[in-house]
Amino acid sequence: MSLRALSKDCEEVEGRCENLSQSCSTPFIYKIGLVSPGRDLWNMLLKKRRRFFLPSERQKMERYESVDTYEPATIVYKDHLESRNQEPRWFIWVFVFGLGIASSVIAIVVVSLLHVLNGIRYELLGFGLRGFSFNDSNRYAMTNRTDLDIAALFEGVGVGLYGIEPRSLKKGYLMWISFSLVLSVISSLICLLVPESIGSGLPEVMAYLNGVHYPMLGSFRVLLAKVSFIIFSVASGACTGHFGTIILTGAMLGAQALQRRRYFRCDSVHIIECFRNPRDRRVITVIAAAAGVASAFGVSIGGLMVVVELISTILPVRFAIYVFAASLVSSLTLQIYFSFFSYFSLRDRHSYPHGELISEMVQFFVSCVSFEDLVRMHIFYFIPTTLIGLFCGVLASVFVRLSSFALGLRRWLEQRLETKAVRYVLPVLFTGIYVTIHFWVAAAVGSGGWSPPAPSPSEPPRIGSDSIRLPMLQQTMSNESNPAGLHGAMGGPCVAVPSTLLTTLNVTSISYYGANGFFCSAPTAVEDQVHEERWGMKPTLSVLHAYASLAFANADSAVQTLLSWHTEEMLGAPVLVIFLSIYFLASALFLGVSLGGDTLLPGLVIGAAVGRLFGIGVHYAAVSVVGAEAASSWADPGCFALIGAGSFLGGTTGLTFSICTILMESTSDFQHLLPLMMGITIAKKTAELFTQNINTILLQMRCVPMLDFENEVHKYPMFDARHVMTSHVVTLETVCTIEQILYVLRSTRHNAFPIESVRDRTYKGIIVRQQLEILLWHVYFTPHPSICTYELGKKVEARLFYDKLLGTLPPLETRLDVRIDLSPYIDHSGFCVLDKTTLPRTYTMFRTLGLRHLTVVNPENRIVGIITRKDLVTDRIIEGIFAAEESRRAIIEGKSFALPDGALITAGGSDSNSISSNKRMDKTDGNASYSSNVLESSARRQQIAGKEYEFYRTGDWLVLGRYDGVWGDVAEGIEGLMHPSASTVAAIRAQAATRRASFVQEPDAGGPNEVNPRHVAKRESISLLDCLPDVIQTRKTP
Repeated sequence: MSLRALSKDCEEVEGRCENLSQSCSTPFIYKIGLVSPGRDLWNMLLKKRRRFFLPSERQKMERYESVDTYEPATIVYKDHLESRNQEPRWFIWVFVFGLGIASSVIAIVVVSLLHVLNGIRYELLGFGLRGFSFNDSNRYAMTNRTDLDIAALFEGVGVGLYGIEPRSLKKGYLMWISFSLVLSVISSLICLLVPESIGSGLPEVMAYLNGVHYPMLGSFRVLLAKVSFIIFSVASGACTGHFGTIILTGAMLGAQALQRRRYFRCDSVHIIECFRNPRDRRVITVIAAAAGVASAFGVSIGGLMVVVELISTILPVRFAIYVFAASLVSSLTLQIYFSFFSYFSLRDRHSYPHGELISEMVQFFVSCVSFEDLVRMHIFYFIPTTLIGLFCGVLASVFVRLSSFALGLRRWLEQRLETKAVRYVLPVLFTGIYVTIHFWVAAAVGSGGWSPPAPSPSEPPRIGSDSIRLPMLQQTMSNESNPAGLHGAMGGPCVAVPSTLLTTLNVTSISYYGANGFFCSAPTAVEDQVHEERWGMKPTLSVLHAYASLAFANADSAVQTLLSWHTEEMLGAPVLVIFLSIYFLASALFLGVSLGGDTLLPGLVIGAAVGRLFGIGVHYAAVSVVGAEAASSWADPGCFALIGAGSFLGGTTGLTFSICTILMESTSDFQHLLPLMMGITIAKKTAELFTQNINTILLQMRCVPMLDFENEVHKYPMFDARHVMTSHVVTLETVCTIEQILYVLRSTRHNAFPIESVRDRTYKGIIVRQQLEILLWHVYFTPHPSICTYELGKKVEARLFYDKLLGTLPPLETRLDVRIDLSPYIDHSGFCVLDKTTLPRTYTMFRTLGLRHLTVVNPENRIVGIITRKDLVTDRIIEGIFAAEESRRAIIEGKSFALPDGALITAGGSDSNSISSNKRMDKTDGNASYSSNVLESSARRQQIAGKEYEFYRTGDWLVLGRYDGVWGDVAEGIEGLMHPSASTVAAIRAQAATRRASFVQEPDAGGPNEVNPRHVAKRESISLLDCLPDVIQTRKTP
């Protein structure tokens, strides 16, 4: 074939594509079929394992909407801006400080209650080990007290699980498992009573920052349920954490900051009211989410970094300062509280200058060492870092797969057994099995190892003595006797509590509860200037059980133990291997079967254990080559545990620089920033070869419409907006009757409706559903025709909220023929794109601008479709791409191609045959391929030609009509009519409920502007002039 003939054939294909409204910007090589873009896309899908939603799952997706970002730029809103005084924008700093403090208060309450419940759990364990007795001479060493001290229990003073001989393991296990099951049952009951509290925390925040609106964020009841659930779930001993929930509670505080409360009315406060708009609501919620991150990890910059990494819209610099300030306030509040208080009791500050803040109390994972003992970075770090990154990436993909498998298995059991009780029973059973395995493994490991000598109680210790350094001195002696520095780890599970952990925030968890040496026959050492009881001294425990310090501790305490420096003798490789095997499998499965498993702390624990195992190997190798003293300066297992923690968490969550920043702040280990960055990058890219991150998987399983195709959409500029838009658009006109508005609002659940001109059918803007409802209620309340100003609209909205009438339509049967000019209430700045706008630009515009609706118009500015969040979900984009490619191939081959949903596309069609393959067209319509805004009936043309629309041309913006009743007889004004009696409100609700029952509301299969064929008849044009009663009666709903 000659080049001229080939060019002629391509020109013919272009012409036929133009007739079919196909985008012919496809490169030449795709047109002649040498390379298939669909094949490349399919290869990418196999590699990424993208999720394709079933029809039933797409119906569930309709529960979610996009977050409103912009205030509708209506005429009444512009008039309001012109008439108002300068807004008190300075008041946003009140929200910044208030949300920062409130988020940290919730974190303090959660951590303190977990501390108290842990104390109760270990006291009950000791009660069982002693044969159901609280009396124990070793409970509070150096004292004469043997019974239970409730005050000491709540303050975190030693539980006394040491030197219990003989031990009754069966009775101890009975108390241990009973406490865990009771708390787990309570957490499940909370989720049963408040189903909206189900969720991990971070995925919900990630979805909101992506632009998905979660209604449960605004519920104070759900907030209390989430906090209660996570406290009981973590305290039960389950392999989960509380960080994700604390982050979510921060976002929930922001979402509720501007909500109206029926028991607390502040509508007359102008300062509050000026922030009740979509833009400020979103800004304040994002600020609170950052404060939640800061309060969870005790960091400030990390909160800003998480928002920057997860938010899908553009982040202005002036907005970033609010986020940073809220994170700063939250972390500062935590540091102030824990510097002066130890959970619910005052902290002993004898050894600290007056007013000094204790930085170690807010840095959760820090190791307290002197400057000379800092572990330096070495060039050989990058070799094991590469191996850690690769291994953690593969392990992260396995973790995600196991979690999704467990979640799928739980849902399969629910369907098979036909009951949702499975989701509440499985977490309880799993928790019982998990704590049982850990208890008996700890018992099997034994109680051998190191134990310190007991100090003499005959005389009080001297001030300034070296008794505080007893554990460190004992460790030094062990290190001298064993050059490898692993005497405790190799000799038995009982080892000395490292001095690097004794002055940290989790000292009570490590020295008393989390590390628990109840299998170790060890007395206590006395620590001067810290604890005081008999001679002004209180005991501090100096021995821990290596396995129990990880298995029985909360996840945050386990992470601090694994990340600690100069603790080579504390955790041996056998202990780590056993713990890692059990914890990895259990946490992956529990995240799937539980109702609120955390995705952060378990990942840190697993990654830190993996990194520490690599670090032990490096330490052994370094000791054999350069000696123990030289190896201890850089080959520390705790540093490699930090790299492993960041790598695994980056692989599972998909976070990169935010995780790096958080770990740097929480450990103060800036020496190893470069290897940490390298490990996170390698692990993330390795995990992406096999699966998506765990947060995305969980959101996909809940059918949340996430816009996460930005990394691949730029490869397909040959496709455009017509391939993904919804062509079935429910539109309104600039002038329409109340009957038409009521019909559309009752028969659809769409959030907004594009507006077209009554004369030339051109696009004029968009109007939201809430504005239409407020406008109708304004007509109901108003005794005479008038415009609904912005201020009156706000009053009507407040009145509907307090009367619980939001979402209810007013009874206007006597005014159905009244015509309303919608021009003052139309958002004339509504975003729109041409139908030939490329797909990457359309996607980027929708995502980065935070849009909820994007109208598609043709070159004549007529509406041809609309794009919403559901239309840009990955699987729908993929369907559109495949359908467009197949139709293009059919054109080249001269054949017709039938789409899977029944729409037939043939060569020689008109512009009305625009491809929208992923949108359902009713098969009963046959060849009714149409453009929903093109057909003009004769009746419509006569109405346009009539003079009843003359007022539209003159620009009058009033509510007008031909109502023959007596409107002027009403003596009360608008303010009086806006306060109906309780009986009137009840009657309106009952009438609205009856009308809703007449329309069968089922979840739409398409986007939020696609008409449901179950309750809206198929029409060749969606113009509302066709919705008049005489027309409706002549049509049959398929």
